[in-house]
Amino acid sequence: MLGSDSTIVAQFTVLKTKRQFNLWFAYQRRSAPLAWTTTPWTLPSNTALSVGANITYAAVRTYNMYSHEPVTVILAEALIPNHFSAAAAGMPLSDYKAGDKQIPWEVAGTFKGSELAGLRMNSFFRMRNQLMAMHLR
Repeated sequence: MLGSDSTIVAQFTVLKTKRQFNLWFAYQRRSAPLAWTTTPWTLPSNTALSVGANITYAAVRTYNMYSHEPVTVILAEALIPNHFSAAAAGMPLSDYKAGDKQIPWEVAGTFKGSELAGLRMNSFFRMRNQLMAMHLR
């Protein structure tokens, strides 16, 4: 057995449609909801991500740890400490260089899950132009 943990955090890409223009414009970079799953083998068949209507979500400006490109990730505000180093909070984003041990981040804004309902995004593997949507649970 190679490992016992089959969980992953997947990053999706919000499409730049007219309805989502405000989200894109507000954060001036690619917006990417994060989703944790215990069944990563189901990602190719997923058609939606669920959000809690009354849960507070945050848009976090940072850099992708693999591509080193700027990105604004969207996740539950309460989960920020699980995904980002407290030591990197407040570091200037402009000082980041690919390969840095600490990846700077800042909360750009917060909103309720109800505001995310209906957002369209690419499917995880972008197969057959399949699109996904956020829906309330």
